[in-house]
Amino acid sequence: PSQDSDLGCRSHLSINSYSRKNSIVQSGDGTINSLLQELEIGLAYDRNQSMLILEIGKGNNFRLTSEGRTPDTYIQVTLHNLVGEEMTRNRTATRYGQYQPVFAERYLFNIEENFLDQITLIISVINKNSISKNDRELGWISFGHDPSGTAQVAHWNSMFNAQGETITRWHTLLEK
Repeated sequence: PSQDSDLGCRSHLSINSYSRKNSIVQSGDGTINSLLQELEIGLAYDRNQSMLILEIGKGNNFRLTSEGRTPDTYIQVTLHNLVGEEMTRNRTATRYGQYQPVFAERYLFNIEENFLDQITLIISVINKNSISKNDRELGWISFGHDPSGTAQVAHWNSMFNAQGETITRWHTLLEK
């Protein structure tokens, strides 16, 4: 369920529906034994098409400590401008009852290169609560103008310098 906008997401594809020949994968923590909630993220920037490409890969160790059950999760992606206004919002399909869900979804954002330092990409992992309808954020990370940490700065810079290749890394989620 993606939304199209002039400055936001132009399309949404399954990761399996495109070629991976221009991809570089760097493994991070991403191990089944990790106690941290992590998300595999791929970033690329296509200068020819002025396109920021976000790949949501896999999740690791998603949990609901207070409820004692496996979570039903989706990823919410929001793009904000320099002053914090939301430009576009998208979300993945919900993955039900999985500690290590595979999302394999891709989002394209039409962003001119000179505006890349003025946007913030926020990625939130949300637990869908079908009973009370109050979905709960399990964790988040952000890239770009207002990054959530040094790992996100390093990934963003690697993406910017990769000349269109997808740079994939694991990121530990922050809790609110």
